[in-house]
Amino acid sequence: MATRDDTRKPGGAGQSGNWHQTIRYKHKDLDNRRKAKALLARLMPEAERRAPEFTNLETKSSSLGANTFKHIHIDRVTGVHVYQGERGGWYYDLSFKDLPPGVPNVLGQPVAFPLDTREEAIDGAVSMLAMLVNKRDQDPPPQDDAEAVFPFDDVVISLPSQMIRTLSEAPVPLPDHEYVRTRLDEVRKEFAGDGPLTGDILNKLTRDDLMRVYAVAAMAICRGIPRWPQSEEGVPKSRQH
Repeated sequence: MATRDDTRKPGGAGQSGNWHQTIRYKHKDLDNRRKAKALLARLMPEAERRAPEFTNLETKSSSLGANTFKHIHIDRVTGVHVYQGERGGWYYDLSFKDLPPGVPNVLGQPVAFPLDTREEAIDGAVSMLAMLVNKRDQDPPPQDDAEAVFPFDDVVISLPSQMIRTLSEAPVPLPDHEYVRTRLDEVRKEFAGDGPLTGDILNKLTRDDLMRVYAVAAMAICRGIPRWPQSEEGVPKSRQH
């Protein structure tokens, strides 16, 4: 599975779509949420039937995906979004509720790997639901102990979810997306030059400089930027958004 921010386009779940359009698919749109909830109810019996296929299944995932997978649960799924992408491929996303701050609440088919048909997207969604049904008895970790992770080039920055909650709820408005993206590139340039940010570089930073890196990572998470650079993970085809 891949995590994502809410930037897919165009068309709603079940719509034919047109890749010339520039309307972004919005998971929070009321009509899309209604369709996703109805599709979830329709697909659950098949997911229950297929759950035994996913017993002892080993999956490979990024640190972001692994951290997210700890917190998602079948009882936290709110809908299944299926729609066409910008260039005509098909995607599915599962949306979730009650996840810790900083943990992406939309996961599905990676943007870089569109599916050919709506039927394939439906099958992918059923497979992901079946995986979650199969681990229904595994309780998610307590939210008080949760962490948000931010992959930044070659390092993974871990931040307490409570820090993300505090920043999100602060009375001062958060910087916009463009500002945060600019700051991410500036931090990389300042500390890594023309190369990627690495663990060795972070280990040599002063405490103040390290706090600057952590601060911009926290801003990115709050703004729905799951990683930097913002490329999609290549995730197992059983499956950020």
